[in-house]
Amino acid sequence: MTGQARVLHVVDRLTGGVPAAVRGYIANSPSRFTHTILSPFVGSAPAAVWTGVEAEMRDLGSPSIAKSPQRISVVATEMGADVVHAHSSFPGLYARTPTGRRTRPPVVYSPHGFAFERRDVGGAKRIAFRGVEQLLGASTTALAACGRGEARTARQIRSLGGRVIFVPNVSAMSVTARPARADGVFRIGMLGRLTSQKDPRYFSRVVQTIRDAVGPIEALWMGSGDSRNLDQEVIVTGWMDQADVAQMLAGIDLYIHSAAWEGFPLAVLDANNVGLPILVRRIPAFTDLPDSLTVEQGLLEMTSSMNRGHFSLWAEANRRGWSEYLQDHTPQNQRRALDSLWGSGGWNFE
Repeated sequence: MTGQARVLHVVDRLTGGVPAAVRGYIANSPSRFTHTILSPFVGSAPAAVWTGVEAEMRDLGSPSIAKSPQRISVVATEMGADVVHAHSSFPGLYARTPTGRRTRPPVVYSPHGFAFERRDVGGAKRIAFRGVEQLLGASTTALAACGRGEARTARQIRSLGGRVIFVPNVSAMSVTARPARADGVFRIGMLGRLTSQKDPRYFSRVVQTIRDAVGPIEALWMGSGDSRNLDQEVIVTGWMDQADVAQMLAGIDLYIHSAAWEGFPLAVLDANNVGLPILVRRIPAFTDLPDSLTVEQGLLEMTSSMNRGHFSLWAEANRRGWSEYLQDHTPQNQRRALDSLWGSGGWNFE
């Protein structure tokens, strides 16, 4: 397609990483694309998460399989959409469900974490979720994976036929120099909503492991939600805007990402931009990640370095490892991938 092209984004979430990722896509979009976001309004207006986004806003209404597929079809026709981009599982279902119309624009789909990787549901439900993805794969023009781990998982869905493009998530947080602190308190933190996906129980176990090894530390959970599954000594900050998150991240010594499943977490990219050493849980999102950067293999080395007085040396090595691992997650690479994803159809499937 040549000239201006119109992209319709379908988003059912109003908080968390999915709308943040969509904001990033639009901010890094090549100039030849214009954007419309179809998302539930709050009252009669777009949700606050979309404030400042350069996009037309349309109301999805209350999302449901009974109404949302037709609503997407109607809006796509009205605006003359050249491509529909569905973000996360339910919009992916709605956008790929047949509506009886003879023609429709290409549909690209970003899972932002496959539902069949969830660990808060039983095996039977995970099998059913995988079956739905297999069924809908044939109706997918291209799948946009936000990390290499998600891309690898997507290629195992046979009905997609390998139609997978890696569109790297990027952080919107400025690269920041961390200020020196003199209080002598060692602080660790996790960023995200208190949900089963982010797994506060796992974070609590990591906190206790570090305390057992090195003594008292301060632990922060940067986000809001149900804290019943979190160690009572962990400080919960509640919801914060991006500026406050950046300031809070800059005040900790180690970032721990405890999520049980992900597409590719923006929080890890934010922590990297702030200059933190990072340890993550070994999950499929982090394919080919060196063992030393995982909680399972790197935590013992980290606590040993603290007890020997060599934490700064360990942190420098950790930062070098993450710098190499995340080298693809740049705005320039995202822009090129989006140009291919939304563009002429000459996709460069990996």
